[in-house]
Amino acid sequence: MPDMSVDFLPPSPYPVDMEARLAVLEHIAKTTVAALERLEQRQDQLLDRMDRRFDALDHKFQAVDRKFEAVDRKFEAMDRKLEAKFDTLASRHHADFLWLLAMNIATIGSLLAAMARGFHWL
Repeated sequence: MPDMSVDFLPPSPYPVDMEARLAVLEHIAKTTVAALERLEQRQDQLLDRMDRRFDALDHKFQAVDRKFEAVDRKFEAMDRKLEAKFDTLASRHHADFLWLLAMNIATIGSLLAAMARGFHWL
């Protein structure tokens, strides 16, 4: 058997610079993964920060709601007082109206009696 050279490699179906291209692609993949991890960490930090801000806003809105509830209670108390005053005023007007009606009837009756007496109808 004839001696063969050890340096002989079978022909590759890939181009010669394929190893370099593959190394560049692997480097890009590693840096992309690292960049994605940094982005995810930053996103998590931003989400936590937003959650804290929304929690602070919730506390502020709850304080405003409590103030509005206090104002509502004051308005309800004022409304009850006004309704009570209007009720007493309405009952007083009703009594005044009945008194005025009785006075009108009495006046008209006395005028009719005076006219009847003056014209000698009675």
